[in-house]
Amino acid sequence: MNDKEREMYFVLHESDEALYRSIARGELVFEPKGFGPDSGPAGPIGSIMFGVLMLGVAGLVDTIFGYRSIVHPILFVISALAIGSGAIYLIVLIVRNRKRGKEIATGRAKFESMLPIVKAQLCDEWGACEKVRKYEDPTQLAMVMGDVLASTITGVPVATVSALVVKMGIKRLCACP
Repeated sequence: MNDKEREMYFVLHESDEALYRSIARGELVFEPKGFGPDSGPAGPIGSIMFGVLMLGVAGLVDTIFGYRSIVHPILFVISALAIGSGAIYLIVLIVRNRKRGKEIATGRAKFESMLPIVKAQLCDEWGACEKVRKYEDPTQLAMVMGDVLASTITGVPVATVSALVVKMGIKRLCACP
């Protein structure tokens, strides 16, 4: 598998939202899967829950042992930092997701506006209904369609457009029998 095939393979396995964001930005966007602070239980909600747990531990220590001048301030500082950082990160995630949603909507609108041109190029001029049978591998099909669309599409990644067409189904787009 060469570099171009490998890149197309990864593009085909991205979510539709990531592909629409790529169209909106005019560059390929690869979203990390299963990495980062907002994946899994260690996200902002986990941080806030940890802070609340530390407050509970401080209350339990106070109930069992009475006030301890060293333990209580440390537990309260840890809980305040955990709750504060979790809340701040939650706000950052909300703002980032709003921006992400706008990019997805913009990319989807751009893709839908270029769909008639893509359909004319692939279905009418290239004859996709006949040629699609040659390619059983979606990666190969997307690469060939990218080459066909390269002269037509400007300003957005051709690989992204061809990947979206493969995902939506070239036979459905061209109404193949």
